[in-house]
Amino acid sequence: MNFLRFLASKTFFKHLLIAILLTIGLALLVFKLLDNYTLHGQSISLPDFTGKTVDELGTYEDTYKFKFTVIDSVYNTKNSPGSILLQDPVPNSPVKKGRNVYLTVVAKLPEKIEMPDLRDLSLRQAASLLETYGLKSGKLTFVTDPDIESGNLIKYQIYDNDTLEPGTVVHKESTIDLIVGKSSDQTDVPVPLVTGMTLDQASLTLHKAALNVGSIRLLDQDEAEFYRVYRQAPEFTGSLSATIGSEVHLWLRSERNFNFESLVRRYQTTDTTGSQYTNDELLQMDSID
Repeated sequence: MNFLRFLASKTFFKHLLIAILLTIGLALLVFKLLDNYTLHGQSISLPDFTGKTVDELGTYEDTYKFKFTVIDSVYNTKNSPGSILLQDPVPNSPVKKGRNVYLTVVAKLPEKIEMPDLRDLSLRQAASLLETYGLKSGKLTFVTDPDIESGNLIKYQIYDNDTLEPGTVVHKESTIDLIVGKSSDQTDVPVPLVTGMTLDQASLTLHKAALNVGSIRLLDQDEAEFYRVYRQAPEFTGSLSATIGSEVHLWLRSERNFNFESLVRRYQTTDTTGSQYTNDELLQMDSID
């Protein structure tokens, strides 16, 4: 009876009300703290970390509790070794505190690979294989080989003026010179069209055609990725041939300063027996030289 009387008393209801208010207050405090910790319903714009090093990200770890993870490294000559090249999420993405940010950084040294065996491959096969391995074909030197009836075959692969044996470890992006055997009657090869190509594309095309890259002249000031071949000499006419192993000189312009589509379109006509440049254009380019 005393207990039932207590449940009906003002004292019980007073303590019950205090307990309810304390519970509600504690719950509100916990939710508020959770909101502040997780930025619930709020987000910030993720800063751009590219160009920075991982060591420079400490401030962001302390302030925003970001968790940085390096997931890959890529060799890139355009950026400083150790700098951040890519980030996921991308810059300016809306993120919350404590977000995981995945980074790709610039490797300090190129990746190492084993040199493939190019010997006895055709020049086109060798150039394609070098590209597959991330290597560059360099100077082509042709020697007459009485055992070759037609076409050409790789005799030696050269790096830093020494013969490079297959399986030797080299850095990616290394330039490999080639000694190429040819038949005695192989003297001239057609000149391919490289106008409008990037320098890498033009070099690969010329090497597959058994020609070397000659002098390279930049007519604009811009980043390398925007350069395209503006002029080549000898010029492509559809019927012109050049001595095997001879040089094709290249003039480059930025695609941001010049419309290459109209230039390349001139070579898509059926009649390509003559120069695609007007006399005024040739005089202008010669004056730039």
